[in-house]
Amino acid sequence: MTPTWRAWGASRCRQTQRAASRTSSTTCRCTPKKNAPLIGDFIQDVARAGPQGDEALSSRIHLVLSDSTWGQALSLNRHIPRGVPRVALAIDESYEPLFAALRKRTRETGVSTLEATTMAVEQCVRALGLAEEAERTSAVVTGAMKEFVDLKCLLKFAAVQFTTDHEKIDELEEKRDVFRRAESVDRLARLGERIREDPTARQYLLPPVTNYCYCCDCVVGWHRMAEHALGKTHRVNLAKNPTCEPSALSQTQVVDDFSRPMRTDRAQQAPAPTESDGDAI
Repeated sequence: MTPTWRAWGASRCRQTQRAASRTSSTTCRCTPKKNAPLIGDFIQDVARAGPQGDEALSSRIHLVLSDSTWGQALSLNRHIPRGVPRVALAIDESYEPLFAALRKRTRETGVSTLEATTMAVEQCVRALGLAEEAERTSAVVTGAMKEFVDLKCLLKFAAVQFTTDHEKIDELEEKRDVFRRAESVDRLARLGERIREDPTARQYLLPPVTNYCYCCDCVVGWHRMAEHALGKTHRVNLAKNPTCEPSALSQTQVVDDFSRPMRTDRAQQAPAPTESDGDAI
């Protein structure tokens, strides 16, 4: 018996069902339905009740997984024939979702589609008696998902969740900063081109101010000043205060330092570990 993993749209469902009817196959849908059998138990029951020997090698198991929100999945479930058995995943209560840092968990026992697919493949292969292949497949896919989560966290300037190699983290942060700088330079170049070509935009552009807009009475980072000057809020406030006369609030406003020390400077400023710290470790 060979598990088959396929993805098809609504237009191909009937074609797939007709193809499956010509061979020895079983279709099941993975859904958290109450009292649904576990997918591993279902596979074992099908293997015991199905053909044996050479005929078992040509049989197929079609597993249907829907990639959607919970509401869409419930609606889609109503369109799948009742004759298709529903199966559930075996998820331990202590399992921590891999994507917890990127998405909110809407259900206590719910996992993402990628995690559900990985678990389904691992539990199906294990139910067929291939424990080593199941462990290897799960480790490869889970490792890829962890790397994806860490990369997304770094792009959001958040702490990594799984990687412990500090050299690799520094390398990824350096690549991220280079990309962000290039993106900022490109955005400023496009804004400058718009200012040069659009006479209406030029009349709203004030002389450069370091980190504060006296027209709007707000703190603006120097890297966003050009974008701020072209915004709707700035234009409205400019009509109210065309001379950009400083207000009483601007005299007491504390402007943050937007400059960030280099990574090498931060490493030099970090306190060195003491002998007591080493003994405690």
